[in-house]
Amino acid sequence: MSKENTCLPEKSCGSCDTAESCDSQSQQRHMEERLTEKLSSIKHRVVVMSGKGGVGKSTVAANLAVALADGGHRVGILDGDVHGPNIPKMLGLEGASPQGGPTGLQPLEASVNLKVMSMAFLLPNSDTPVAWRGPMKHTLFQQFLSDVDWGELDYLIVDLPPGTGDEAMSIAQILGSPLWSIIVTTPQDVALLDSRKSVVFAKSVDMNILGMIENMSGLTCPHCAEKIDLFKTGGGERAAQELMVPFLGAIPIDPNLVLAGDAGIPIANLDSSSKVAEIFRELAATTDRVVKNGKGPLQNAAADNLSQIETERRSRYMLSKTVAVPSMHPGGLDAARSGHFGHCDAFTLVNVENGEIRDVSIVHNPPHQQGGCQAPVNLLHQNRADALIVGGIGMRPLMGFRQVGIDVYYGPEGETVGAVIDHLLNGRLELIQENQVCGGGQF
Repeated sequence: MSKENTCLPEKSCGSCDTAESCDSQSQQRHMEERLTEKLSSIKHRVVVMSGKGGVGKSTVAANLAVALADGGHRVGILDGDVHGPNIPKMLGLEGASPQGGPTGLQPLEASVNLKVMSMAFLLPNSDTPVAWRGPMKHTLFQQFLSDVDWGELDYLIVDLPPGTGDEAMSIAQILGSPLWSIIVTTPQDVALLDSRKSVVFAKSVDMNILGMIENMSGLTCPHCAEKIDLFKTGGGERAAQELMVPFLGAIPIDPNLVLAGDAGIPIANLDSSSKVAEIFRELAATTDRVVKNGKGPLQNAAADNLSQIETERRSRYMLSKTVAVPSMHPGGLDAARSGHFGHCDAFTLVNVENGEIRDVSIVHNPPHQQGGCQAPVNLLHQNRADALIVGGIGMRPLMGFRQVGIDVYYGPEGETVGAVIDHLLNGRLELIQENQVCGGGQF
């Protein structure tokens, strides 16, 4: 940046006249500083997610945001589905375009208390596909938060795309903690299988789980008022009980909800006296109460349970697991530990029972390929590893290991396999957190 030009922190790089004089590192640093500033103006952050598409996740996100705004809260909703952005249509903003300002892009207003930002606003038409890979979407989310003038918000609701891929990992990393999640499912088994993965994912990235909600839960016949279980019913509540997360309720199939979404009119405005509208008001009230309280009753119990598990995990005499250590050569406990798990020659697998080493074996690491971090994840999972000790790791492989149940610990460099195992047995190693990954948490 030249001496004649001064970077104005209140401006986004896109609206700054001196941006061309800044190098890419300066612009990245400026975006991160603005991101921190913008997040400090958002009191509560909630993501709405699902394990698979077609379960009504966007409908829940949009109507939750409307119900919170109708309750007097200042709400923003970020459409995180880059490839299929539907929030603008559901809120009557289809075809609208945001305007730039001195403090960033201005979000569209769906109502007095509700601001909206979506990829749909930036596309030439609704038929334009977005063929982007993960890093571009990560940067987009950073810009949607750092370069959009959200102002002061009580709630930011993020409508995530289905699954637990790049978008979910990026949002979890960018928004940080505390971050709350609502998992949407439908009653049938095939949807519940994927929704359970969403719960495990949310726990693996340290999200607070607000709860699970069952959508499309039965239909009341308009002629005889008899309930028809089109997709079965009750599966969401059973899954919530098994996974020890709160159950937030069941939303029945209501043709007016479909009409409301297509017309861009929230169900609360189309039919405020309907059962579905009441359910969304109750969901908003529950969200507000639990988020402000910090944790719900089930989550307090789960946290206490996890604390006990972690205490036992750190105890030498309670520890029984198979620990993988990246090694420079197949030398057993005397082998030099490799600082980079992706480039190591082999993994030394140390079987520990009740705090004592029982067995040592070697598995050879497949050749490393750029972006091919899933191969070591699969290898160690197949060999029943429970823990991995590394000198450093990126966000993507960390998420991969967590999703298959492998704990990742940070171990000091320059020591033998036996030395770092001894550190683990004596409780001197810490689990790696998201803010400790290589590359500053970037994917």
